[in-house]
Amino acid sequence: MAELRKAEEELQMLCTMYSTLRASLDRPLRDGLPELPERNIGETSGLSIDGRLGASKSNVVLLECLETIRGRVQSLESVVLKFRKRRGENDPVTGNPRYGSKTMDRVNALLGSYENLTAALLRVFDEESTDVLSHGNTGASTPIIHHIRTKAEQEHAVEKARLRQEREAKNRLEAEERELTRKRIEEEQQRAAAEQHRIAEEEVERERIIREAREAERRAQQANARRDREWTDSIAKGTDGVRLYLDQLVHSTIHDPQAKTRAVKALHTMFAQICAHPEEINFRRVRRDHPRFVTDIGQYEGGKELLIAAGFELGTIDDVPCYISKEPNIENDMDGWSAWFDLLKATLEIVNERLIKL
Repeated sequence: MAELRKAEEELQMLCTMYSTLRASLDRPLRDGLPELPERNIGETSGLSIDGRLGASKSNVVLLECLETIRGRVQSLESVVLKFRKRRGENDPVTGNPRYGSKTMDRVNALLGSYENLTAALLRVFDEESTDVLSHGNTGASTPIIHHIRTKAEQEHAVEKARLRQEREAKNRLEAEERELTRKRIEEEQQRAAAEQHRIAEEEVERERIIREAREAERRAQQANARRDREWTDSIAKGTDGVRLYLDQLVHSTIHDPQAKTRAVKALHTMFAQICAHPEEINFRRVRRDHPRFVTDIGQYEGGKELLIAAGFELGTIDDVPCYISKEPNIENDMDGWSAWFDLLKATLEIVNERLIKL
């Protein structure tokens, strides 16, 4: 009978689980659990009882295991009642017992094992039971299940407290990490803000320096322009001025005949080129700091002044300070051009006369 075989296997498994569970406990807790007859216990090899119980002797796990066994035993109750009822029934045709002798032995064994296990569980779970655990020498005693539940509650409380402590420690650690992160971010923001402030201040300072440099340059240019105007205004213009400054140049080189000759020849070459090619701008401009000009003419008294007297002006070409002889527009100002060119030719004649005398 499949139903009988299934019930036998389940019940034997539960009896074995109970006995294995009981055997795994330490005294006096093991002695507090009723022992089953050995005939109700099957093979225990390969049987798995909750590993947590053997490792920790936990009353929480013990209670869970016992309640699991009790629940599964209770699920067999309807099947057991069915077999108990059929055990007393006879076949309506033959009048013989419903079960044969072998089956009857199996049913009786099943019912016996069920009664033994339920009796043991009843003694464990019945708080009115006389089975108790004694406590030392005090004479006090506690029902088995009450003792297990009390210990389980205590263990649960301890575990709850442990988990709470772990959670609190974790929360503290996370709070500390958040605070460190907040401080790090705040410090980074402060450093970034300080860097931005420093860059802004440097930019303001750079602009101030540039502004002051430009202002200083503008003032210097104005001062130079003013000095240049005052200087050029102080110079006699025209042929009289040319003769005056040529005399000064010759006098300033009186002790150096070679320098005198070199200076007068340089002036002659300059004005001869201009008169020959008045349209050529390169002949009509001289860099104020040109080494050759400074050496031959500019370093001597009257040298620079002679150019101004001959119609040259101070100016710049590509930001380079120069002496420039500006050619008037011959089409729009014929008289101005004639006066300009006449002065250049007169200067050339004056210089040529002096060159002949050297």
